[in-house]
Amino acid sequence: MAFSSQSLLDAADIGPLQKPFKNPKFKRNPRRNKTLRQILIHETQFRQTQPLLLDIPTYNSIEASPSLFPHAKWCDVTGLHGLYTDPKTGLRFHNKEVFAVIKNMTQGMCRAAVFADAWFSGDASLEK
Repeated sequence: MAFSSQSLLDAADIGPLQKPFKNPKFKRNPRRNKTLRQILIHETQFRQTQPLLLDIPTYNSIEASPSLFPHAKWCDVTGLHGLYTDPKTGLRFHNKEVFAVIKNMTQGMCRAAVFADAWFSGDASLEK
C-alpha cells in the first residue's frame, strides 16, 4: 500500500495537535536582549542629543585592569585548546595529529603562522 507524499506529510504533521505541557496564557516578554551593535548605536544617539557628563560610565568609557589569569593558549592550526608547543617552530598544537601537520610544514608556512598568531593576539613585537 503506497501513500502519496501529501497524505504522508498530513499524517506526520504535529502542528494542529494540542500540547498539554504548554501554558495557553503564556505571553512572551516583549523586551529582548540587545546586541552590542544596538547598544553602541543607542549610546551614540544619546551622546548626540545630550551633553556627555564625565562621571557617567558608558560602554565605551569603562576600563578594566589587566586580567590576573594567564591568557588562554590556542592551537595555531585548529583553533582548539593548545596544550603543547613545538620547540622548533614555536607553534602551539592540540594533539599528535596536528603536530604531524606542523612537522610537514615548510619554513615559510611556519613563519606565516607565527606572524598571524602574533598579529591576532595583539603582540606589538612582530618580526619583520
